Amino acid sequence: MSGIDTQTWVFQALDTLFFRESRPMESIGNAELSSLFPPSARTMTGAIRSVLGELHDVDWREYHEQKHDHPLAQLIGYGDDDLGPLHFSGVWIHKNGERLYPVPLNIMRQKGDDEKEQLFFITIGKELVQTDLGNVRLPLLQKERIGSKSLENLWLPASEFSRILRGEVPDLKQCVSLLPQSPDVVGGHLLVEEARVGIARDNSRRVVEKGLLYQTRHVRLAEDAGLCMDVSGLSATDSPAENHLTRLGGEGRMASIRIESTPAFVPQPDFTGDAKGVLLYLLTPLLIKRVGKDWQPLPGFEPDEQNGRRIWKGELNGIPLTLHTAITGKAQREGGWDLQKHAPRAVKSYIPAGSVFYCTGNDEPRKFVHALHGLQIGEEQKLGRGKIAVGLWRE
Repeated sequence: MSGIDTQTWVFQALDTLFFRESRPMESIGNAELSSLFPPSARTMTGAIRSVLGELHDVDWREYHEQKHDHPLAQLIGYGDDDLGPLHFSGVWIHKNGERLYPVPLNIMRQKGDDEKEQLFFITIGKELVQTDLGNVRLPLLQKERIGSKSLENLWLPASEFSRILRGEVPDLKQCVSLLPQSPDVVGGHLLVEEARVGIARDNSRRVVEKGLLYQTRHVRLAEDAGLCMDVSGLSATDSPAENHLTRLGGEGRMASIRIESTPAFVPQPDFTGDAKGVLLYLLTPLLIKRVGKDWQPLPGFEPDEQNGRRIWKGELNGIPLTLHTAITGKAQREGGWDLQKHAPRAVKSYIPAGSVFYCTGNDEPRKFVHALHGLQIGEEQKLGRGKIAVGLWRE
């Protein structure tokens, strides 16, 4: 399509930002409502679609009345499920102009004899363990690794993430942490948190509601940190001007926007040496449409028995795969407000970014990595869900 290519929208915060968690305000009592980071894809895509409407001088009341028949719907769609020609990828974090990827959950950290932190890959046990899913192989923490910690809320630049795909341990000093950490993590941090107090308002009378105080936790991004999303389906004339301002997240917080060329995806690993199979690294949250009663670790994968061992078999992009085990984080809960229906959006559970799936195939890994690296799987792919990178599984 002439004149249409992928753009990267980079958001830079002007002050603090607030990306509300999925719990309703009334459920927290005297507690504090936290801010999610990175924000959900719907938060970012909603901001982008709003900017596109403003650039076309849309009358939003007219847009909601005409719905899919409004001319703007041909550009941004209408409602949660219709994004028109738009396709998104992300949400990505960038720092110092470089895109970051989540450190996978199969890597842990441990203090060595010299008191310095060391990273290592978790071993997958060869012995079967009886679970509610059947007899399966599970991650194994060896005795000398007891006391190790996971690497949650850490990110790496593409160059270091490529080392992980090759089966090499990354450099901890290149990691970027969510919050300020120990000197071992010298890649810097992304944000600091700030508590804020507010009070409920009666908009019809333009007065505050007495006694209805609430407390939220905002995030203040580092000067060299920001958020971005890749957007395809737009022509160059649909892009905002440099430093366009928009509201981002809750409480009307402001951010600037600039458009950049989309960086290349993490390079495919060089398949040298022996590899048992491949590791599917989840870079953005994954939503799986549940079918039947059995747990589905990957879209369309069904349980099977092999010599008394529970495995899962399925296809991704036409490639038959066998899933042996997975390391996944806590379910990521996302809700929000549905502007089309003027009601809360149903809360959904996503497999979080950083999760890892251990797979084998009928051919050598190098023969099918090309078909899987950079693939999107699962539901809500137009929102950027389910982006995967393929690495080597070495035992």
